[in-house]
Amino acid sequence: MDLIQAVTDVMFESSFLKGKLTLPPITVDDSTKSLLLNLVAYETCPDAPDDFGVTSYICFMDSLIDHAEDVMVLRSEGILLNFLGSDQEVADLFNAIAKDLVPNPYAYAGVKGRIERHYRNKLKIWMAEWLHTHFSSPWTILAFIAAIFAIALSVVQTYYATNPPKC
Repeated sequence: MDLIQAVTDVMFESSFLKGKLTLPPITVDDSTKSLLLNLVAYETCPDAPDDFGVTSYICFMDSLIDHAEDVMVLRSEGILLNFLGSDQEVADLFNAIAKDLVPNPYAYAGVKGRIERHYRNKLKIWMAEWLHTHFSSPWTILAFIAAIFAIALSVVQTYYATNPPKC
């Protein structure tokens, strides 16, 4: 995957309860640190484009990656292809590179705005909390379905008790 394409192909889609952040895959290996640092240095040159795309991308990835567990999640989703070694090394790489960088504040404003709106929606928060609290195991889901079935049978029984079929 071309790094320049990776910088621009970041999207966030929100559905009823779930949000999905889409990032293109990036390969992290022994040459990644020097490549990213050289691209950041190039962006500071007077003749370079002044959008700071790579710098903003590194800072965005750093906002997603703090620990080895974050790298593990991104790796399991196929976003990070880790040929560097441990997940902690990748986390340290992004944290070290982005430490003193200043991104373009408007680079991912649309994506960040959609993420913020998704996670500030009270209905989605309440539904997610309700589902997490009441349907955290398969047994609770099964019990809920059984309760709905029992209520439906009670309604049918009550209907036929008050309105007997005519023969």
